[in-house]
Amino acid sequence: MYIALYPVSFHGKSYRVGDEIEEDAVQNGPRLLQAGILKRKEDAPAFWAPIYENGTVSCVPLDPKEVQSVLIFLQMPASTAAQQAKEVESIPLLDYLYQIETRKTVKEALAKALSNERVPGEGK
Repeated sequence: MYIALYPVSFHGKSYRVGDEIEEDAVQNGPRLLQAGILKRKEDAPAFWAPIYENGTVSCVPLDPKEVQSVLIFLQMPASTAAQQAKEVESIPLLDYLYQIETRKTVKEALAKALSNERVPGEGK
């Protein structure tokens, strides 16, 4: 069983963030797991981190270590955070940091990291 971390569609059926998806409905499961599009149900996040943007609130699924990473990342000097952006492996974590970051150099480093980590044609 998988959990959708992004809106996805398989065989004409759409799934929203947090929806459960049967394994036999998923094509390229290992690739989607690696890209951070899906998680196995047993690995599902314990925390949904909120993002406020343009009058709406959405959520990004993060595990407890990722939440801790966010708090540490936001306290780093901009130059250190920009360097650390290259080391972040989780696409949901990169997305969340990009959405909440306000420092220009750090936001640019996160955008570059996201562009390097994305699986073409998948995700947001």
